[in-house]
Amino acid sequence: MGAGSRWRNALSIQAMPVLAIALVVLLLGVLLWLLRQNEHEARAQALVQDVLWVEQGVHFHLAAAGDGLVRLADRLARDGFESEGFHAESQALIAATPELRRIVLRDAEGRVRHTAPPIDPLPSAEVAPDWYETFVLTRPLGQPAYGRPYWVPHGGGVVLECVLLRHAYQ
Repeated sequence: MGAGSRWRNALSIQAMPVLAIALVVLLLGVLLWLLRQNEHEARAQALVQDVLWVEQGVHFHLAAAGDGLVRLADRLARDGFESEGFHAESQALIAATPELRRIVLRDAEGRVRHTAPPIDPLPSAEVAPDWYETFVLTRPLGQPAYGRPYWVPHGGGVVLECVLLRHAYQ
C-alpha cells in the first residue's frame, strides 16, 4: 500500500503543472472572449452615439427650415403673394437651405396657388402621393408637419414635404 500511495502522490505531483497550464489557457480564452465582447459593446455604443448625432443634426436642419417657412408664411399673410419681399425671402430660404428645393403654396382646398421657384403652368396633377394626408393632419396641430418621404424620378431625389397652415392667406 505504501508503494501505491507513493505512485498516486507522484502522479498527482506530475499532473499539477499540466492542470496549471490548462487552467491558464482556459483563463486566457475567457479573457480573450470577454475582451471581444467588450469591443463589440463599445462598437455598438459608438454606433448608437453616431446615430443620435445624425438624428440631432437632421432635427436641427428640419427645425431651421421649419422656422424659415414660418417666417415666410408670416410675410405671406402680411404682404400677400405678389410682394417682392416674399419672392426675395423665398429665394433666399431656398438658396440657404440646400435640402429645400421648392416651396409650394396651397389654398384651403389644397390647390396649388403659387410655387417658388415658379413653375409655369402650375401643376394640375400632384407629384407628392401623400400630400393630402399631411395637409389634413396639419390643421389641428397648427405647427409645421412633415409628411412621409417619397422618391421623385428623373433626378428629383427623395422629397420630404413640410406642410404649414396659415389661415390669414387662405
